[in-house]
Amino acid sequence: MRGGVNIIVSMIQRFLLFVATLACASPIAAGATASGPSQSALQRLDDLRPSRLGIDRRGYLWSWNQSTGATAFLSPEGDLRPGPTVKDASSVDLDSEWGVVELRGAGARLVIHPVDGRAQRVVTLPNRAVEVCWVGADTVAVSPALSGHRVEIWDLAKGLLAFAIGDEAPIVPRVGAVMERTVLLHFDHPRQRLATLDALSGDYQVFDLAGHLLFRSKAPVPEREVASLKSWLEAVDAAARAAGDSQTPGVFYFNDFALDSKGQAWVVGERDRSEGRTTFLVIRDGGKVDRHVLETSDCSAPGVTVWGPWLIQYTDAAAPSGFCIGKRRLP
Repeated sequence: MRGGVNIIVSMIQRFLLFVATLACASPIAAGATASGPSQSALQRLDDLRPSRLGIDRRGYLWSWNQSTGATAFLSPEGDLRPGPTVKDASSVDLDSEWGVVELRGAGARLVIHPVDGRAQRVVTLPNRAVEVCWVGADTVAVSPALSGHRVEIWDLAKGLLAFAIGDEAPIVPRVGAVMERTVLLHFDHPRQRLATLDALSGDYQVFDLAGHLLFRSKAPVPEREVASLKSWLEAVDAAARAAGDSQTPGVFYFNDFALDSKGQAWVVGERDRSEGRTTFLVIRDGGKVDRHVLETSDCSAPGVTVWGPWLIQYTDAAAPSGFCIGKRRLP
């Protein structure tokens, strides 16, 4: 029993050391994301053809095209440089110093692409994941599809699971169809906390680096959409049962969300493309949800990122429908 206690103490010490290392591993250029891009950088946005856009901890905008695998980094001053080619990924996150981390093999492997010419690294995951994001230079977060926790923090240097965050009901596949968990991730580097959004239910949870829940909120999903999804799942379940199949479809009502300089989450809610309007759900620090209905006639799209004071909406350039990208100042 005494030996067991020593082992537990040792594990706690390693955990605390790991958290302390994370807290020191993400230096941020002061005001990098708050000051935002120059007009030159905004104009160069039109040259990108992204499937996904994001902002890294230094205030660089990054772009990834799912079809071509092309990645790029755009500085706030307007300097554009290519990144590694990343094909066949299900999720990516980019950092202009740390490189590209992707989920591959239906979320079964992490692949790290350094930007300094070093060789790729591969980490095999025991639990298939849906999303990935950078946390530190050798640390990422992933959201498992079926596990009894919301997030896993992985130490890339050791290729080991550091710890898990957030209790969830495990999802057990069976004959028929049960939906996997689809949790979107963004790490708030200035505040050193992890923001998570369930892409189907809208459940929003924010954790600190020790895995403590700081606050919880909900981005509301319209009742008609809930009813439509329920009807669809019942049909898929019935067809799978009849065929003796087991299916775990993943559904994204929310395509993505973005964090602004205050740490607030901007979530694309309902979109009226015929009227050119988008309802944004803004989750404030502490959990209060505000609604902003904006005129978005140039691009009422599901993709979103926030670059300093600019709100950017876009469609997936790899999709068969037409591409658009819209830029407007935050209200």
